[in-house]
Amino acid sequence: MIQSFKEHYSLNECSLSNIICNEKWIKFSKTGDELRIYNMDFYCLTEVDDINKIIYNDKIKQVYLKLDEISIAEAIETRKLEGIEIVENIVKILSDEELCLKIVKV
Repeated sequence: MIQSFKEHYSLNECSLSNIICNEKWIKFSKTGDELRIYNMDFYCLTEVDDINKIIYNDKIKQVYLKLDEISIAEAIETRKLEGIEIVENIVKILSDEELCLKIVKV
């Protein structure tokens, strides 16, 4: 997983924290007309040789959420970040104060 991440962002070095949390989701796919089960592990990126390769990467559209009380509360309330809807599972994670503190400490 780390090797794939390094290749995607052209990084020489990076590392991840231990798993922060694990979630299992069941979602209905309209296009596939089927239920899909997702098992998601969440990590924090802890060391990167060049963070600008991630922040200013044009391979994917990205927005960033400051991990402060005001920004988190606004994201939970509006369920949007920079006009983009935040998916339900991320709102759930942001609503978990203990988990947010764990992420900030990493």
